[in-house]
Amino acid sequence: MRKKRLRIFKIATSGYLLSSLVLIVIGALFFQDLKDEYLAKLVKICHEETYQAQDVILREGEEAKNLYILMEGIIAIQIRLKKYQDIIISTIEQKGELVGWSAIVEPKCYSATVKCLETTKVFSISGEDLEKLFKDDPVMGLTFMKKIASLIDQRLFTIRKRLINSIT
Repeated sequence: MRKKRLRIFKIATSGYLLSSLVLIVIGALFFQDLKDEYLAKLVKICHEETYQAQDVILREGEEAKNLYILMEGIIAIQIRLKKYQDIIISTIEQKGELVGWSAIVEPKCYSATVKCLETTKVFSISGEDLEKLFKDDPVMGLTFMKKIASLIDQRLFTIRKRLINSIT
């Protein structure tokens, strides 16, 4: 497995070492089952960003331009209940989790707010850049969108379970 994954350095960088970014993307939970050729394409459009505690990465209702992969830290997914009241529906601290999938799903509007609970590092990927990759490689697009659908399903299941537990 290790030898197979190290091949991506050559694929992504044409013989030049890109940085630890390649290894981090490979280790990201969301990307674990993707082919090396897909990972190589994704690495080229990833950008590292750092946020401090209480910073908002994305806000409910705003235009969705990027999706984000958590690399370090803890984030809260929040929804607005009333005009000035947000509720945390989930916290994420597992490296490699993805948020902001709305950047590649119509109507491209974030459905929740993501706020940092501590210093946080993420990789951002432009939804527009990702869609260009999918247009050039529809099989990659289908594979990626299946993973997005699975992620949404998992999150809905978790929220449903919490809701049921809170009212029973």
